[in-house]
Amino acid sequence: MLSEFISKKTFSMRVEARVKDEGLGYIDAILALCEDTNTDPANTPQLLSTALKAKLEAEAVSKNYIKGGNRLPI
Repeated sequence: MLSEFISKKTFSMRVEARVKDEGLGYIDAILALCEDTNTDPANTPQLLSTALKAKLEAEAVSKNYIKGGNRLPI
């Protein structure tokens, strides 16, 4: 299992690298990393840093996957 061998910092750096280098969104980058390492995505929440969680939430809100917080309709 990936979570036994990797820290939050390393996982976040790998996800950020995928986003930057491959042009993926955060959700897709996490899923691609899980696929490459044969890890169940359900086992990754403990590897998400606070910053990565915030970026993931912002992406999910912008794509209407989840309901966002209080934002002005601009």
